[in-house]
Amino acid sequence: IGVDTPEINHSNTANSECYGVMAWNEATEQLEDQEAWLSYDEQCVDFFGRTLAYMSRRSDLFFLNEHLVAQGFGRALSIPPSDQFGDEFAALEIQAQEQGRGLWGEPCFGSTR
Repeated sequence: IGVDTPEINHSNTANSECYGVMAWNEATEQLEDQEAWLSYDEQCVDFFGRTLAYMSRRSDLFFLNEHLVAQGFGRALSIPPSDQFGDEFAALEIQAQEQGRGLWGEPCFGSTR
């Protein structure tokens, strides 16, 4: 919830959106071999049947959704009524843009996907 990362094509990553694979790798690295907590907002499932959740590592409460926006791995996406962190994520996106992080940095070419 609250973050829109670029889409990836799991069967052919060359056809993925710019920065999609990097966002996937970052999320995987942050949570690999870790227990995670899911917490929900007003809606638990979207129109497409996808689970809507905030995800945190159990060991240290590292907040993945927040991290992805703050580091430029995705854009803030606030869709009421599930928008508990909408203002916070929007501010983090602005900071990522101003500091040229992730999506707001170097354009994607070749290996930067």
